Amino acid sequence: MRPLGGLETNYHLVDITFYEKKIYVAYHHAFCDGRGIMPFVRKLIYYYCLKKYQPPIDIDDLSLASENMSIGELQEPFVSEEKATDTLPVFKHDAFRLPELTTDKHLYKSTRYELNIDQDSFVGWARSKHATPSITVAFLMSKVIENVHPNEKEIICNLARDDRAGSSCQNTFRNCVGSIELAYSRHPDEIPFLDQVENYRNTIRQSKQKQQLRDSISRMTALSDQLDKRKGFLDKQKMLSFYDDLILDTFVLSYIGQFKLGAYESFIDDIHSYISGSKGLTIQMSAVNETLSLDFIQSFADKIYLESFIEELKQRNIGFFVKDPIEFETPYDALKQS
Repeated sequence: MRPLGGLETNYHLVDITFYEKKIYVAYHHAFCDGRGIMPFVRKLIYYYCLKKYQPPIDIDDLSLASENMSIGELQEPFVSEEKATDTLPVFKHDAFRLPELTTDKHLYKSTRYELNIDQDSFVGWARSKHATPSITVAFLMSKVIENVHPNEKEIICNLARDDRAGSSCQNTFRNCVGSIELAYSRHPDEIPFLDQVENYRNTIRQSKQKQQLRDSISRMTALSDQLDKRKGFLDKQKMLSFYDDLILDTFVLSYIGQFKLGAYESFIDDIHSYISGSKGLTIQMSAVNETLSLDFIQSFADKIYLESFIEELKQRNIGFFVKDPIEFETPYDALKQS
């Protein structure tokens, strides 16, 4: 990995490299988010497969290089007429925090476990419980943490949310990520699984209402406005220094979605998405070629949560394959080093 925004990448915030049979696409959240980079990655894979394997095929919602960009793709989403009273994001601080995080709050290396799940068996079981893939993973992971750490505080899954629907920039590829707090009941005997799923659905439904999204957009707009008033890059960094030690309790879940590449998916073993510099436990999800990939990204090495999650899959006869742990370190971007 090369630092983004510096001389090595010609000051770009997107970098494409390869190693053996793997293609790496690194991007900076200051430039775009997961949904924003997705069309680029799909197009990159499309042209690679077109050149290497077979004639062109029709793929839904894929814009070709010869086509013009959609209106508003470059538009900045954090522009709102509504003014927020709070200029800083609001995070829940009274939920359960993984005890592994109390040992060292400045770990620079992360451990990643790649867990590939058979999509048919997983989605089949999820549908039998009227749950989406992301809700199912959120529930099972919360259940795992409950089993490992019983009788503790409330377990929260911070589910990444696309806030574009609250903005006038529906086609923007710019960063537009919010968060939904899914609270897990520590009394599963009193609240059956189907009721827990419905609670998650209601929370997601309410958080995606227009006004909720607009409130999120207006807070980020207010934060950007405050940053604009600061003179110099170092002063802006100082204002956002609270992010340096920020840990979202209890864990983070982000589902980038299905890549939907038609027949070209047969040439792809799996696709993984992972992030750098995060503290705690983050699960990144993606789906391609009948495989649901979960990347457990941890700032600690213990694999108790992964192993317990695998046990939950076994109990439900869901097929899976897990790879050896990957210790990785992503360099700071050149902007942060300034």
